[in-house]
Amino acid sequence: MNRHDLLFPTQAGITSAIKGLAPDSRAWAGPLLAGGVPCILRRQEGLAPGMLEAGLSHPDRESGHRLRALLLLPVGEVAQTLTPFEVMPRAVRWWPQLGRITGLAARYGLAAGIYGSTALCAVTGLAYRGEGSDLDIILRPVEGGPMPSRSALTAFYREAQALAGRLGTCADMELELPDGPACKLAELTGSGRTVLCKGLYSVELRD
Repeated sequence: MNRHDLLFPTQAGITSAIKGLAPDSRAWAGPLLAGGVPCILRRQEGLAPGMLEAGLSHPDRESGHRLRALLLLPVGEVAQTLTPFEVMPRAVRWWPQLGRITGLAARYGLAAGIYGSTALCAVTGLAYRGEGSDLDIILRPVEGGPMPSRSALTAFYREAQALAGRLGTCADMELELPDGPACKLAELTGSGRTVLCKGLYSVELRD
């Protein structure tokens, strides 16, 4: 498992997860999970032994803000997991123009995954994307392939942002490193000497 994975809890997992929520959050989170909406694995801060920390979002907004809840899900009560790379084919079927992003990535030796609001739209059919929603994309080398050079990543980043602009959005892209953490592609291709890398259990600056 890694950050951004979609988790589908069992019924016992749902019961356990919503038990710790405030009543107003429980009122919407329970039906949403029971209806098949997944939660999103986040960085683990060790809030409770034997529990996975995950976020749940409602497609609707209240006073301009999306309803969100932090869930503590028992490790053994996850019925299904979907990685961003497994979600991407569904997202392309839902929004065929995303295939232009995956095609561009492939030309640079990269596999592209999707997470965030676009992933939730593709998986649930609910209206998670709204006006101004970004494309949340995570990249890694294609299976068995080398990590592209920094100059190649910079060229890809520029082309991908231009393509996203033509699709009426902008792309927030992360690059998954070989040992699991990911960094913002904008930072990696920028002028800074260090990048912030986020893993399932850690956050660190790397040269």
